[in-house]
Parts: sequence; C-alpha cells; structure tokens
Amino acid sequence: MHTVVVTDAAEADINQLPELMHGEERVLYGDKAYWCEPDRVAYEEAGVQYRVTRRGKRGEPLSERWRKINRARSRKRAFVEHGFLVMKRLWGFDKVRYRGPAKNATRAYAALALTNLFKVRHRCKRPAYPGTWSGGGGCQRSGSSSSKRSVGQPSASLVSTAVR
Repeated sequence: MHTVVVTDAAEADINQLPELMHGEERVLYGDKAYWCEPDRVAYEEAGVQYRVTRRGKRGEPLSERWRKINRARSRKRAFVEHGFLVMKRLWGFDKVRYRGPAKNATRAYAALALTNLFKVRHRCKRPAYPGTWSGGGGCQRSGSSSSKRSVGQPSASLVSTAVR
C-alpha cells in the first residue's frame, strides 16, 4: 500500500479516489462502490486501465459474462485486501479507539506500515538454525558481529534498532 487517506465515516470512499492515485498507475482495481462512468472515461483517456467491478442496474442484473469478469477482477484485488486483513487481525485495527482524527490517522499509518513490513517478511533470510540470530543467517545489519550469544538472543545492535 503506497497511499493512505483517513477520513470520518460520513465521507464516501469514492470521493477520496483522486487523493489515492499518485499518477503512475497503469491499472486501477476497485470494488463496486468505486464504479463511476465519468471516472472510467477519464482514467481510460489518461492511459489507466479501469478494472473496477461493475454493478447491475435496478431490475437489470449483470449478465453471466460480466459476473465472470467481476470474479476475475476480484481475484486480483484479493492481494491488496489481504493487507487489510493483516491490519485488522494482527495489529488490532478492527475498531477506532481514540477520539480525534489525528490520533486515529497516526494509528492507521502505523498499522499500515507494519502491514507492509509483514508482507515482505519472507524476503529476510532465515536464521542458520531455529531460535537464533547467529550463525551467519538472519536479518542483521551489515557489519554487526556475531559474537558469542546464548541461543535465541538477538544481537545488541538489532535490539537497539527495534527499540528506536
């Protein structure tokens, strides 16, 4: 996730779409709430593929063809939606707990930053053997020494980095 906009619940999500775009997008995915024909035309003219799922009209449901297209688009969106699941379940962001938009925004930014780190955690090398940071493996800063430590204890430089 590269951009976050925090508003109160009275503000519609679709009104925040221009704020979420950074200008270098090639494809835009979204759920039915983001579908807007003038937006589709504008983004297509700007060279952005508008892949927002369509919704049926009153008395005129979607055809089977559009249901399949929506399903395929939803599968692509699932990658991003997983980040919100992580944010809610692991970091406890299922309810707004503070009064005031500034505190809630700060909490949201921190939760989303942790979510981004969680999503790339597999890029760190695994320790040489389970439960330790020594042995040449692990995510250590370059130049940190692997002096004699008890099993399972991180290096001092790693602890000081995590506390800051």
